[in-house]
Parts: sequence; C-alpha cells; structure tokens
Amino acid sequence: MSKDDLPSAPSERPPSPTNEGSFFGQSSWFRWTALIVVFALGLGTRLFDLTEPPLDFHPMRQLRGVLIARGVYYRFVPGADPELRDKAIALAGLDSPQEPPLLDSLVGLTYLVVGGEKLWVARLYSIAFWLIGSYLLYRLARRMTGEDGALIALAYCLVIPLGVYVSRSFQPDSLMVLLLIASIAAAYRWVETRSWKWAVLTGLTVGGVALVKGRPALIVGPMLIAAVLSAEPLRRAVRDLQVWVIGSLAVVPAAVYYLGAIGPSTSGYLSGYAAGTWGLLLDPQFYFRWMIMVDRVALLGFAAVGLAAVWLLPSPGRGLLIGLWIGYGLYGLALPYTIVTHNYYSIALVPIVALSFAPLAAMLFGALARRPRVGHVVTLAVLAGVLAYRTWFTRSTLLDTDYGPEPLGWIAMGRALPEDGAIIGLTHDYGLRVAYYGWRQVTPWPGAGDFELARIEGRSAEPPGSGEILRRVQGFRYFLVTLFGELELQPALQEFLAELPVAAEGDGFILYDLEGS
Repeated sequence: MSKDDLPSAPSERPPSPTNEGSFFGQSSWFRWTALIVVFALGLGTRLFDLTEPPLDFHPMRQLRGVLIARGVYYRFVPGADPELRDKAIALAGLDSPQEPPLLDSLVGLTYLVVGGEKLWVARLYSIAFWLIGSYLLYRLARRMTGEDGALIALAYCLVIPLGVYVSRSFQPDSLMVLLLIASIAAAYRWVETRSWKWAVLTGLTVGGVALVKGRPALIVGPMLIAAVLSAEPLRRAVRDLQVWVIGSLAVVPAAVYYLGAIGPSTSGYLSGYAAGTWGLLLDPQFYFRWMIMVDRVALLGFAAVGLAAVWLLPSPGRGLLIGLWIGYGLYGLALPYTIVTHNYYSIALVPIVALSFAPLAAMLFGALARRPRVGHVVTLAVLAGVLAYRTWFTRSTLLDTDYGPEPLGWIAMGRALPEDGAIIGLTHDYGLRVAYYGWRQVTPWPGAGDFELARIEGRSAEPPGSGEILRRVQGFRYFLVTLFGELELQPALQEFLAELPVAAEGDGFILYDLEGS
C-alpha cells in the first residue's frame, strides 16, 4: 500500500457516488423491488430446516455452544431439579473456553423467555446477525460505489453457500462478520468526518471483532492502520487523541479477556494451534490447499476478481480493503493448519470479496444502463437465473440429510450407560454429542485428526501402543466406542478392547468394561 493510495486530508476525499446513470437506481421502485427480492431469497434460504439439530455444520463447534447455553439456562431457570442443574453446569464446562460465551449466554437467557431449550433460537440469532451485517455492507458499498455495486455485493453476501451455512450455525462467526462489516463502515466514516462519534464506534466495533473471535484481530488490525494513515500522516497520528482512543477501545477488551480472564488455557491454545504448525508454510501443498479453501468459501473466481478490482475503489475505501486483504493473508499464515481444515475460519473473506468487486460491478452495470432496454431484460434474466440456481443448490444441500431422528439414538445411549464409573471413549465430537443428548460425560480418546496434527507439530503421530493404552485408561471404569471406523485405524486399541467383556451394547455403540477379566 503506497502513500498515493491514501489521501492525507479530508478535502481530498471524493464525494459519495450518486445513482445517476445507475442500472438498479433508475427508479426507487426498481431499487426497492431488487432489494426486497434479494433479502427475501437470503432469509428464505436460511429458514429451511430451522429446527434441524445442530449436527449439520461443524457439530462439535455447535455442540459446545448448546452445552454452554443449557448450563446458563439451568443456572437461572426457577424450580429446576438441583441434581439436573449441577449436571447441566458441569457438562457446560467440558470443552475448554476459547472465546467469551456471548452468543451462548444470550441463547441460554432467551430459553427462559421462550420456555425451554429451543435450539432454533440460536439459528435465528445467527441469521439476524448475518442479515443486519449484509444490510450494513449494502449501505457501505452504496456509499463507496453507488447502487449497482452495492446490490451485487449484497446479493453475493446473501446467497454464497458458506455464508448460508455459517449464518444458521450456533457459532459466534455470524456475529463476528456483523462486527467486521460495522468496523469497516465506521472506519470509513471516521476517515471521512474525523468526528469523535465515528472514532468511538470504530474502536468499539474493531474491539468487538477481536473480543468475539480473537484470531480475526489479525484481519482488522491492518485495516485499522490503513484507516489511520488515510486520515493523516503517521507523525501526526501518533499525537492524535482520537487515534489513541480508537486503539485502546480496539485492544483493551480482548486483551483483558484473553490474557486476563482466561489466561494460560486460551493463550496456550492460540500458540499451540499457530506456532506449532508453522512448518506447513514451507510446504508448497499448503498454498494449493489454501486456494482450494478460498474457492469453497468465497468462490476463487470472485476472490481473484475482487483482489484485482479493489484498486478501482476511491480512497479511503481502497486503503481499507487493501488492509483487509493484507490482514487475511497474515491471518492465514499465522494459522496455517486451521486455515486449510476449517472452512469457517475464512468466513471473513465473504464481506471482503463482496466490497472488493463492488466497484467493478458498478462500472459494468453503469455501462449497461446506457444500453438498449433489451439488454436490461437479458441481464435481469441472467441474474435471476444465477440467484435461483444458487438458492436452489443451497436449499437442496440443506435438505439432503435429515438429522432429526439422530438425537433419539444418543438419548437412548445416555440412558443405557451405567453410572457406577467414569467413561473414556472413541466417540463422536469428542464426547460432546453424548454429553448434550445423553447427559453423560465421556472423556475423549484421540482419533486420526489428533494424530495428523501431532505429525504436523513434530510430535509422535502413532496411535497408542499397549503400554500407553493401559496408562491412559487408568481411573476409568468403561470404554465407549461409537466411531468404529476410527477404531479400525488403531489396531492395538482394537486388540485391547477385544479382550474385555461388553458391559452394554446398542444401536451404534459398544461399551466395554475395563475392570472385566
């Protein structure tokens, strides 16, 4: 990013684009119809299978949320059975905390209002966060590029498949995306106005991103630097009280939580999942896998066009978006393992790409607005076809698998498990599935994913041998298996369990008695 890209004084900033010569801004009726149709598609797609159990998208991550929400609910619900309350609170703490449980607590408190554990509450919150964020993105893109670029960016943001899946999931990512978009909009307005109102909002929203998820602070950090350099030269910025307030609000809340409230647990997780896997950066295959992930998240063609088209944005938008692209690159390099294994780690790309290609869309549709009407009709038909195809594709994916009956099996399993001893097991989602539906704690046994991560980090990647197995099962009475495919990958464990009596068996599980002869 060069100084030429960043204006040094408010007077150099161009006026906001108008709707003159706009394709979608030809009339307020046409603009509002397009807006309503796009939002209706975005909302309607997300409401399919609203009551589906949280097993459709990264179930382990969602189950962590539902367990915490249930713990909050039982902590405050009047008249709850004391034993059940204690068990709900204990199970809520099974997985180590990584981010502040903001959404989880909100959902748990909402259970008190709706009269019980209604898992669709979490989906509605995530959907609302994404739709509000998309509207803010539309308003920002409109200010940057005009009506045409804004509507195309909005349509992309609302129909991109991963955006649909994430915004239906019980995860904080949808809230993080809302705060990310709000932080871009606030920073843009601060550079324009240099007012205290926008300075405070910029600091709060950037700090919100860092607090809600932690790691995406690497993405918004360079954007914040770009905003400061867009507003004034560095030598003046270091003496500007507004800059110090923005920086304090952006950094302090997350620092207090991650380095103070949680301490070694969170900081150890961050360093272990980052520094321990930096060896991947030396492997050329890592960069190909990263591009494949970008394609799955944001569609590689759109991302490539957006990265090229970002230079068409006027300042200060150009500087902010370049900062975000740099931030995403640093984010991926800092977290090389998760950036290629967890698709939702790249969800911030969706609004970044949408805003980046908005100026090119504005130019193309602005030129189209000056062409004969037949071209308008054809263009609208093509856009309608693309939106319909994408919406139908996502809908079909959501309806392809029915997880509705699955909780019944886990409930039955929980009732069948004896309560006279601790259980360890090779089971779904590190024991969180049986913890939520079966109300039973199962200490997780490592699986193939753990051994692969150990290999990347340079540790022993071999499944435990007989001596290690005996050491690991000390203090446990039972061994539960629900992942039979994983068991076949660990011959020593399979051989060890084959010598033990079966304490219980049912649909999809076998429980071995570790104290049997």
